[in-house]
Amino acid sequence: MKGKVVELVGALIGLCVIGWGIVTMSTAGESCGSHSMSDGDRCTTITGNHSSSTRSQDEQASKDQRTGLFQIGIGVLITGACVWSLLPGKKSSSEPPTQAPYPPQQWPPANPPGY
Repeated sequence: MKGKVVELVGALIGLCVIGWGIVTMSTAGESCGSHSMSDGDRCTTITGNHSSSTRSQDEQASKDQRTGLFQIGIGVLITGACVWSLLPGKKSSSEPPTQAPYPPQQWPPANPPGY
């Protein structure tokens, strides 16, 4: 039961990531950080090693589209994996293994046929 709760929470997180990606794609190019962009604005992002990156509104929209697609892809993978493990017939790793339906055979047999 505990495994199913964890998988349901994982599926819910995956759905949230998908929603976040959709919002990112639908608002692409509208903002640079917390500032809204309009035609002619440039978005400057400070990167590591004291360098910066400057993008136009169209370039920012393209970057936001790629980021949104990546988020949707990750969300689909998370949700799919969690839902797949919830399908009937799938065993969780917390369940004890079942015993084989037949006894193990020893080799070589004690009395081979014909001897």
